Amino acid sequence: MKIDAVSEQVQKVMDATAIELPDLQLMVDRAAIITHESGCNRRYRNWIMEVRGSVVFFLRKFEMTDYSQGARSIIEECEECWGEGCAHCGWIGQVKRLG
Repeated sequence: MKIDAVSEQVQKVMDATAIELPDLQLMVDRAAIITHESGCNRRYRNWIMEVRGSVVFFLRKFEMTDYSQGARSIIEECEECWGEGCAHCGWIGQVKRLG
C-alpha cells in the first residue's frame, strides 16, 4: 500500500525525528497488524501507527515495559508539551518517573 498522505501530527514527528517519506513507507510496508487501545493498528519495531487506507494518521514511538521486580515507575504527563507529544517524551505525551 502506497502512502498518499500523512496527518499534521505524523508530519511533526517525521520532521523532528528526521524520518523521510520513503522511510515511513518502509515502516508501513514492514509493520505488523495490531490492535491497540489507542486506535493504532500497525507496529514497526518501537513505533506504533494508525493507518487507514493510504493515509497515516498517527505515529508514536514507545518504550517496552519492564515487569521485573524492584523500583516501580510512574507515568506522568510530559511537562514540556502537556501531553501533546514532543521530542522530550518520545512523541507519546508521557514520561516515566521512578517512584
